[in-house]
Amino acid sequence: TGPIAEYNAAVSQSRRVQSGDFIVSISIASGGVSSTVTTSKDLLKVLQSGGEMKLLINRPFEFTVSNLDKQGGPLGVDLSYHARGTCCLIRQVFADGALAKYNSTAPEQQQVRVGDYIMRLR
Repeated sequence: TGPIAEYNAAVSQSRRVQSGDFIVSISIASGGVSSTVTTSKDLLKVLQSGGEMKLLINRPFEFTVSNLDKQGGPLGVDLSYHARGTCCLIRQVFADGALAKYNSTAPEQQQVRVGDYIMRLR
């Protein structure tokens, strides 16, 4: 048991925290001052410290990027990852890469953006 299990027991199935969800920020209050952390290093530190906090959790919307045409050029992204993680965070999409070319013709809801995660490659 714990706070997440208690939360899940109190909400509908669609609002429950699931494996694969992302903690994107944590709000904490200390001494009457509120602050929000968003970097993975700080998120982990706050989670380990315990106490009362408010989590912002996002559920991934998965889609497949097909027919990505690199033609010997770069993918055109700056990635960040954690050694124990299972995905890569897209920190920047460069204007001259294959992903920018893909985005120029993809529907808006399937464009690759800063803050998206690469879950797997095929």
